[in-house]
Amino acid sequence: MAKTSKPLVVEHLENISRKALEKYQPIIKEYVKGKKGVYALYKGDRLKYVGLAGNLRGRLSSHLRDRHADSWDKFSVYLTEDDEHLRELEALVIRISKPKSNIQRGKFAKSENLLTRFKSDIAKQQRDELDEIIGTDKAKNATKGPATSGIKDTAAKKGDKSTKTGPQLAPYVQQRFKITCEHKEYIYEAKVLANGMIRLDGKLFESPSKAAMEITKASRMNGWKFWKYRNDKGEWVYIEELRNKKTKSKNKSRLKKSTLAPYVNERFRIRADYKGQRHWAVVRKDGTINYNGEIFTSPSYAGKAATGNATQGPLFWKFKNKQGEWVPLKELMK
Repeated sequence: MAKTSKPLVVEHLENISRKALEKYQPIIKEYVKGKKGVYALYKGDRLKYVGLAGNLRGRLSSHLRDRHADSWDKFSVYLTEDDEHLRELEALVIRISKPKSNIQRGKFAKSENLLTRFKSDIAKQQRDELDEIIGTDKAKNATKGPATSGIKDTAAKKGDKSTKTGPQLAPYVQQRFKITCEHKEYIYEAKVLANGMIRLDGKLFESPSKAAMEITKASRMNGWKFWKYRNDKGEWVYIEELRNKKTKSKNKSRLKKSTLAPYVNERFRIRADYKGQRHWAVVRKDGTINYNGEIFTSPSYAGKAATGNATQGPLFWKFKNKQGEWVPLKELMK
């Protein structure tokens, strides 16, 4: 005989008036007595709050007089005999419906957030499509010949006027990175390629100003003070800083002294959990860290990019050791 699966929800009561709970409380309390489940509070047809309770009887009564007392006029309850996945069920409902009265966001116990991988896969597919359209050799040849000669001095003296010598960002680029800008309350993103070209919506531009003019439709723009990039500290700053000799010198020095360089001889993945979300990154052979398509020279800088706050990178990020255990990067650096 085939095994019958055990149901998650065994009893439920939906869209019941608050007045019914007040007037017939003994009856409803008997239904939920000693049972666990998920309940929802509504104002009209709008969901206001979702809760999980091991003692539904007490929780429903308390909502008649607590901080939610005046925010709902109907309720529903879903009773279960098995609470193995009950907390994740509550989290799922909260994340989908986002009730305004729920302060805490629902958290999953062991779910990988695929957003970082999704962005990486999209970027890879777009690179492959671009190579197929314009040809890999053509992209490489963009930096040959006089492309890098005299660009820095010309750009510094003449602002951001278009030149015939090639991509203006070429002298400042060592790997691909993302740039962003804000125009008329919209955020735009573009990619600076390894050859210094800027890719925006499938089009290639030699200068920041031309890429900016594509967005603003203005006849003249100073793209160096329009686009921003994330520096080694995880801060979004104008790409004008790339032309600063002192800043350029610091960035080169930091790249040579990546924190993990003495401990790394092969690529491997690292991960970190923050506020219910799992972040993934890759430590490269030179010790730098690739997080979300951007390169960082220390775990702390990568941690700040992931959280928006200062972090102790060696403790924040974890790697899988030879025993298959996820342990802090600090263990690798001993």
